[in-house]
Amino acid sequence: MAATPGVRAIILAAGVGRRLGALTVNRPKCLLPLATESLLERQLRLLSAVDISDVVVVVGFQQDHIASRFAGRVTLCRNPDYLTMGSVHSLQVAAEFLSGNVVILNSDLVFGRPMLDGLLAANGAFTLVLHPGQRHTAGVGARVSGDQVLDVGRHVRPSISAGAFSGAAPVRSDGIQDFRKAVVHSDPYLKAAGWSMAFASLIRDGHRVDACRYAGPAFDVNSVTAYRAAKAWAASEFGDPAAH
Repeated sequence: MAATPGVRAIILAAGVGRRLGALTVNRPKCLLPLATESLLERQLRLLSAVDISDVVVVVGFQQDHIASRFAGRVTLCRNPDYLTMGSVHSLQVAAEFLSGNVVILNSDLVFGRPMLDGLLAANGAFTLVLHPGQRHTAGVGARVSGDQVLDVGRHVRPSISAGAFSGAAPVRSDGIQDFRKAVVHSDPYLKAAGWSMAFASLIRDGHRVDACRYAGPAFDVNSVTAYRAAKAWAASEFGDPAAH
């Protein structure tokens, strides 16, 4: 998949972020500050740097805060069932945007440009970005043979996982219809399974899903500790050691 204006990004930002406590009581997680920008602003800046300007953001919790800041910059897609259904439902409500070449990102993923470059260089129809160094703490693990993902999900034990699923995945145009079908037919009430269940379904149906291993800095901001680490790393990029 080439980094061209023909690539669309879909950012999933509907969740409540309860594990961050008071930090997300009155704002969505994607608006937490990182150095000079929010999590979402950082993702949009990195996407713009690789010529991706067609961005869909799926919103739910405190969605008006996102709308007021980003109206006109992104296409907003509203998920009214963010409290009762899992993250795959955010892709279901955004199914009309699953066409052509698509990059899907969790809005709470903090990463550097090299991860995005590696993701866009993927040649397969379906690719999952994995963090090998985080396999023992993986919420969603992946069993891999060579560069092929054999299984993905919370049921994959750390002892057999090749890495944590990062919450980033490119889907190429020649696989997008199959991916869309897998998304639409996923059970949105299986909240713990996450949207990786669509890829698990593709694997069961005989489709090849590739693994893109990324060992560089990346943070899944799903706890106060992870947020502090991401914030310190982002501050160091801007040469602001006082913010660590």
